[in-house]
Amino acid sequence: MIRRNPRAIVIFLGAHGYVSPSWMRDRSQAPTWNFETAHFVVDITLMNTTEEASATIERLLDHVETDGPQRWQSQELGGRHGRMLSGVVGFTATIAETRVKLKLGQNERQEVYEDIVLGLEASGNQRLAEAMKGASCRTGEA
Repeated sequence: MIRRNPRAIVIFLGAHGYVSPSWMRDRSQAPTWNFETAHFVVDITLMNTTEEASATIERLLDHVETDGPQRWQSQELGGRHGRMLSGVVGFTATIAETRVKLKLGQNERQEVYEDIVLGLEASGNQRLAEAMKGASCRTGEA
């Protein structure tokens, strides 16, 4: 399928969570879900060789294993490394379009917005509370 139509959408989910009306002074609010997402429309180029896939995996490992005290090496898989690699199809993705989507209480009245942030903090969703507090799209208007 990708070989015939090499365009795809890659989605990254940021902070997100349920917003309960039980947190509100104004309990006529409806439940909702606040979130941050980034959607990338990409053009995919598949790699044709095991060597290309192996090199890509090594670059990924260089990135994700750099901070560890004992960097893991793919060779530690022993004979499994080649068998596993035969099932990997490496690819590159060139970004054609970026779509960022935020629903962070930007259109809520100040009172409702404050209740949402307090409710998120009380429920342990600090990440979403911080994202809401830092959102530059906040208008404070209903």
